[in-house]
Formats: sequence, C-alpha cells, structure tokens
Amino acid sequence: MWKELNDKLKIFKNRVTTVRKELLVILIVCFVAIILFDSVLFRIPEWFTTAAIWGEMLYKLCFAYITGFVFYFLNIHLEKERAKVKLYVYIHNKIADIVRLNHDLMDTIVQASQKTVENYNPSLEEIKQYCLSVNPHQRCAIPRLPFEFNNYFLMIDFVHKDLKRIIDDLISIQANISIDVLELLAKIEDTVDNHVNLFQGVPTANRDLEVIHNGIHQLNGYTNDLYKTFHKKYKSHRWEYEQSYRGAEHQV
Repeated sequence: MWKELNDKLKIFKNRVTTVRKELLVILIVCFVAIILFDSVLFRIPEWFTTAAIWGEMLYKLCFAYITGFVFYFLNIHLEKERAKVKLYVYIHNKIADIVRLNHDLMDTIVQASQKTVENYNPSLEEIKQYCLSVNPHQRCAIPRLPFEFNNYFLMIDFVHKDLKRIIDDLISIQANISIDVLELLAKIEDTVDNHVNLFQGVPTANRDLEVIHNGIHQLNGYTNDLYKTFHKKYKSHRWEYEQSYRGAEHQV
C-alpha cells in the first residue's frame, strides 16, 4: 500500500517537474502575489491614485493564470506525459537503431584501416585517417548484415536511407518527443543529407573518403549526443514505464 502511494507521488512529482520551468516560475510568482495582496497590500493605503485599480487588475490576472495553468496541466500536459510513457519503448528502439546505424558506418570504414573501433568517440583526425584508408570502389559489408555492397557509395546510401526512414517515423509522433531530441534528429538528418551521402549511391572518381570525414565526425557527435539527451530527458518516463510493465506482469 505504502509503496503504491509512494509510486503515485513520484509519478505526480515527475509530471510537475516536466512542466516548462518558466511556467512553474510564473505560477509561483502568482501564488506569492495573491498571498501578498490578501495579507498585506489590500490593507495599506494607496501609494498613488490608481494603485487600487492596478492592484485589482494584477490580482485578477494572477487568478486567471493559475486557472489557465491548472487547465493546461490537467488536460494537455498530463495527457502528453502519459503518451510519452506509453511510447517510451518505441522511441527508445528507434533511437537505438539510429545509434546502431552510426556504429555500422564507423565499423565498416574502420575495417578498411585494418583496425577495430575501441570507442565510438574518435577525434576528427582519427576519422580522417580512417577515411583515407578506404578505397570506396571496393566491396564492403556491414558486419551485422548478411549481404555485401558492391562499393562504399552504395553502403553509405543504404545507411542514409535507413536513417531517413527512422527519423521520419519519429517525426510522425513529434508531439510526444522532447524538443531537445527533435533538434538533434534534425541535425543528424541535415548532416547525412548534406555532408555524408554526397554521392547518393553513385560511384565517383574519388580514391578515398576524405571528402566526407568531417560529416562522419559530425554525425558521430550528434548521434552520441542524441543517445545521452534521450536518456536524460526520458529518465522519469523510463522509470514509470518499467513500473507499469511490472504491474502488468503481476496481473497476468
């Protein structure tokens, strides 16, 4: 019983803390202003001729804001947060797919240098050296896939199209995605469109992939940021989803 009550209080706390900070600050200011009006300001003489009129207007505005906030919190914010919890696994899996595709691209390029990826945060110079080791006209393969590509141009185009598909899937539910996550998705899409898949799957005369090393470095950085930001922004949603999942298991 106490655990259930504690969980509900934690969920309510999470709901409140996910409201935009500016809205909460204004709400607190309105509460303080109303308390001051009722306890002090309405009992003292006017400081200037129209002070009472302005005070009454401000008093009503504070009440109007509190009423509007309660309506927003109950009818919009709570529903939006519930949807984020229900969609947590879907969004998590899509972002995991984006991270995996970035790792696939890195793994395939690093293979050409006869090295292995020790971590997925190499410097710009390291990525440049990897790209210089690649002959883009050779056959290549993404380790986890059961087929090969005739060249690196086709492999990069494959990664590009798969990334676009996943991002489009996420954009279709953007109302339930954190604005910080959406911003990084937009940066990833722009980077792949304009700085990584320059070839569009068509072989060129390039003898290496140096021309896209900066784009690959940017893509890797944005993908790492996406992973960290998602887990930071959805920490409370993850906890709530896990609680509801465990509750469903107990009912079966």
